[in-house]
Amino acid sequence: MFQLTLVKNPEFFFSELVDTAIKNQQVQLSDHAKIYIINLLSRNIKSNDAPYLDVPLSIIFQQSFIEPLRQRRPMLKYVGDYSLYIGGYFSESLNRKIIDVGYYLSVGAQAFSNLSNIAESSQNSSLYSEIFKKFSNLMDILTEVSFETHISRAEDLIRLYDRWLKTGSSILERKLIEKGIITSDKKLRTT
Repeated sequence: MFQLTLVKNPEFFFSELVDTAIKNQQVQLSDHAKIYIINLLSRNIKSNDAPYLDVPLSIIFQQSFIEPLRQRRPMLKYVGDYSLYIGGYFSESLNRKIIDVGYYLSVGAQAFSNLSNIAESSQNSSLYSEIFKKFSNLMDILTEVSFETHISRAEDLIRLYDRWLKTGSSILERKLIEKGIITSDKKLRTT
């Protein structure tokens, strides 16, 4: 039987998970970028604020270039945030889909690159530039956080093992070792 835990402060909950993922993956992040990721995770469990819900990301991205600057920023931020969140936290669900992780990586990174060029302040420009440059790493951090919050059943572990066999991902390998599914020499634990 699984135990449910009520989380009253999602920022604190995600902060610990993000810190662990950053440490495990040996990624250097500014405090601003770390806080940005924690807030992104927290925001997405608190609300379903999706102003462009039925519009493809590529359309929003392209449309942003013909909009005035004051409208372009939130459109690009939406594309970047959505891409980072879906491509990172829900990367497992993108297997065998037409639009895969590579799409979210590409469009999201480009959104943050453009945001860094049109940011309202040098602090935001620096933050968006860092997110652009480390977008793939940030997606991996969100993927690791996702594993920690979703792996609770035997079926989840089997899917994780199957995905590791297909991809050879070092993140997945580390999770399987931590969960006792494989040994450190990459053999299936049978006892």
